[in-house]
Amino acid sequence: ARVRDYKSGKKIGKENDFQGGRTLQLPLYLYAARQLLGRLHKGIEVESAEYYFLKSGKPVGFEGSELKAKEAKLQEILKTIAGSIEDGVFIAVPDGQCRYCEFKIICGTWTQILFKRKVKDPRVKGYLEMLAEETEESEE
Repeated sequence: ARVRDYKSGKKIGKENDFQGGRTLQLPLYLYAARQLLGRLHKGIEVESAEYYFLKSGKPVGFEGSELKAKEAKLQEILKTIAGSIEDGVFIAVPDGQCRYCEFKIICGTWTQILFKRKVKDPRVKGYLEMLAEETEESEE
C-alpha cells in the first residue's frame, strides 16, 4: 500500500528527507497507515507515502525502508519539537519562504525582529541546532 496526499500547489519537499523537522507529514503518514492497516488487514505492507503535485504531475515520496533507516533521527526531531512545546518555546524561523507562506499574516511583518530577540534564548538552542544540522545534511 502507499499513502498519497494530493497537493494543488507547487512542488515542495525532498525525497526521504525531514528537512530539519519541516517535512514530517509523510513519515508520520507512514507510521499511522502502518498502525491502522496492521490492525485491520494483516499482511498489507505500507511501502511509501508521497505528495502528488497536480500541477506538475510529479510526486515527492518517503520510502518505508528509509524511514526504518532514519527512525532514530525522526525520534530525535520529535523529541526536540515536543520539548520545545513543553518549554513554551515557539519561534518563527524566517527562511526566505515567508513571502510565499499562506500564514504570514499570523507572524506579521516583525518575524525577523522577533527571531533576532529569541535566537539568544538558551531554550531555543536545540531547536535551531536541529534546523541547522538538517540543512547541512541536505546540502551535502
